[in-house]
Amino acid sequence: MAMQGLLDDGDEMLIPMPDYPLWTAAVNLSGGTAIHYKCDDENHWYPDIADMESKITANTRGIVIINPNNPKQVRSIHAMCFSKLSILLKNMI
Repeated sequence: MAMQGLLDDGDEMLIPMPDYPLWTAAVNLSGGTAIHYKCDDENHWYPDIADMESKITANTRGIVIINPNNPKQVRSIHAMCFSKLSILLKNMI
C-alpha cells in the first residue's frame, strides 16, 4: 500500500535481485517499474553499490533494501539515496 502513495505511473524503484516477489509486484501494481540491482553470492549477497548508482535515472524515486546486514554499505546507500533520491525503504527482519 505504501508504494501506491509513493509512485506515479512511469516512476522507477530500485529493488534487489534476487528479491521477494512482493516488492516487484508492489511497484508494478502501483504503476511503477521495478529496476533490479545486483546482490550476488560472490559479494556475500551484499548490494552492488556501483550497480545501484548506474541504474538511477531521472525517473528513479527510491531504493528498497532487504536485510541490510553490512553497516558500511547501509551508510553508503543512505548517502546515495539522500543525495539523489527521496525514498529509502528498508525491510529488516
